Amino acid sequence: MDANDIIIDRILGYEGGYVNHPSDRGGPTNRGVTAATLASWRGHPVTTAEVAALGRDEAIAICKKRFIDVPGFGEIADLQLRGLMVDWGWASGPGIAARGLQRAVNAVMGRTILTVDGVIGPNTLSAVHTLDGDALWRHVVGQRLRQTFRLVTDHPEQAAFAAGWANRIADYIENQTGG
Repeated sequence: MDANDIIIDRILGYEGGYVNHPSDRGGPTNRGVTAATLASWRGHPVTTAEVAALGRDEAIAICKKRFIDVPGFGEIADLQLRGLMVDWGWASGPGIAARGLQRAVNAVMGRTILTVDGVIGPNTLSAVHTLDGDALWRHVVGQRLRQTFRLVTDHPEQAAFAAGWANRIADYIENQTGG
């Protein structure tokens, strides 16, 4: 099992199986895969039954392609940071997570060195690989907490999920390992 497999296994453990919570903005979800993500992945609209029937192997393939490879999180050498970024991208969208990482880099540097554009390109990766890992980790966690609770403030119906999100972030803080 490689590092990305460990990261994905951890995420799928958090996500569990099929749910269709009335307050979930993602609608029907299975293994953390929303109906919209599954439809995009398959290239056609999907039914609630298709979401409910999503298998583990397909969820893993979606995560690898859409949340590790395409956004560039798989290029992050620090495995604990990579795990946090993949999880954040999975929970909130890769662009939101990437912008949070870029803001964190700028905060650690004490000045704007990166454009906060949500694209993990060579400049972002170079900065990530150069900075003190502990300082960057702390700032990324701070960015994720701010984004998560800004979501709850902007969309109060999402408060139903706040404790779970907080527990998930706390687990990453308490268990700073690659997966």
